[in-house]
Amino acid sequence: LQAAPVAGGAAPGPPPEWEVSLSNVRAPRLGVTGFGQRPCTPDQPFAWAAREFVRKMAIGRRVNFSVEHRFGDQMRGYGQVHVLPRPNAAPRDDGTPA
Repeated sequence: LQAAPVAGGAAPGPPPEWEVSLSNVRAPRLGVTGFGQRPCTPDQPFAWAAREFVRKMAIGRRVNFSVEHRFGDQMRGYGQVHVLPRPNAAPRDDGTPA
């Protein structure tokens, strides 16, 4: 998982959606389908497993996020995403947040 879509703000109306590329994360990369002059690249080992682990841990959860570097005036940037614990949840044995 290289980037995470997150919704921010407690302003009235629909919240703005940011695309936050996770900073300071090293993870195996998914392959790219080539077109034109661009060659195909294969998935690195464990790329899908790493992506799915982070996706399952964070999808549908409340998070805090901070954007460290923004790309122009777009709603994209590099930053950190912290998954918040669920209220009244027991700790888990697999290392993922409750």
